[in-house]
Amino acid sequence: MADQIELSIEQIAAAEAEKVALTRTLLQRSAAAGRSPSLRPADTSKSGLELLAAQLTEPARAADSQNAVARRAEADALVGDLLTRGQAAQTKLGILRAKHLDRVQRALALPLDSIRRVLPADFKYERTGASSPSRNAVNSLESSARDLSLVLQSTIGDASRTPRDHDPISLSDAMQEVAGALASGRFYDPLAGALQAGFRRSVSHLAVWVGRAEQLVSDAERLLAIFSKAEDAVEKILRSIEPVTDVAPRGEKITISQTVPTPVTNSPSYANDYGDPREPATSTSTRGTKSIKVDGGYRIAPEVK
Repeated sequence: MADQIELSIEQIAAAEAEKVALTRTLLQRSAAAGRSPSLRPADTSKSGLELLAAQLTEPARAADSQNAVARRAEADALVGDLLTRGQAAQTKLGILRAKHLDRVQRALALPLDSIRRVLPADFKYERTGASSPSRNAVNSLESSARDLSLVLQSTIGDASRTPRDHDPISLSDAMQEVAGALASGRFYDPLAGALQAGFRRSVSHLAVWVGRAEQLVSDAERLLAIFSKAEDAVEKILRSIEPVTDVAPRGEKITISQTVPTPVTNSPSYANDYGDPREPATSTSTRGTKSIKVDGGYRIAPEVK
């Protein structure tokens, strides 16, 4: 029985990129020959008229072939290695997801809150404040596992494209759009004598999505290193410490209901029974008043009994 061959992430990504480049090369040769790669002419003898027609049309066919090759070369120069880089990023992220996502999710399922409650009081007091190495390790494990889980589950864009989406919504969508245009020849405008504006826009979107995908893979590798280091640190701490036995029960959440404000009602008093606002209201005070003549008029003062 043959030994199982194990390839690294870089080797698998390089193999996928080589496959994509080989497929693109075969398509270019087929386009230059003016036929589909799956169709081959039958090996039958041609008549004199067919030979004459083939000789007469050879210059035109050669000119069309050279023109097609030149147009395809211009399109390939614009695309560059974006398709290869996008495929490599998808492959790397898929390998990281298959190898590490289950371990990360199992770490997130740990009762980390309960673990923090039994950790010893290993606080170190410094000028910047108090810190606990064991609690810092648990916090680092939780934060890195949460972020890494989100990155590994990323589809590098949205899941599906709706009729309202005029631009690609994911890396796969952008790659399919550019690859489809190259395979079908819908990338050149013969009237303008240049590449189509829509094809240039698709390539621009592809460049943006490839940059996002490569950044996502870089973030996944960085978070994976942090997560692995935090996981080893927490395991080492939990093996070496003696957990606290007299743990206080978890505090219950207290909900304080909001007080309802008392509505304010306006009850104006009027002088007469009909409530004419133009009439002044009479005083309801039981104390009497008297008027005192002063310079320029009268002053109302309370009557002293």
